[in-house]
Amino acid sequence: MLQGLGRYLRCLGVDVVMLENTDDHRVAAKLAQAEGRVILTCGQPFQTLRSQVGEGCCLSLDCSEKARDQAIRVLRHFNVQPTPSDIFSRCQ
Repeated sequence: MLQGLGRYLRCLGVDVVMLENTDDHRVAAKLAQAEGRVILTCGQPFQTLRSQVGEGCCLSLDCSEKARDQAIRVLRHFNVQPTPSDIFSRCQ
């Protein structure tokens, strides 16, 4: 559901791992714990995932928002300010 957001963040130079739609939510929790990542999710999985990874490691987003607006919200939440050299610095 958040693949558009993932692609948008990747364009801005953010290190993003996107799960497949068929992946279980436990995969996200395991990745977050093993690699120190933050989970971005929307809807019902948020409560379960937050309890598995701890406070501050899971952010719930509004799925009805456009990917651009979600990306702005994520960047503001984590106080990330991409520089021009960050743009398209990651493989698409």
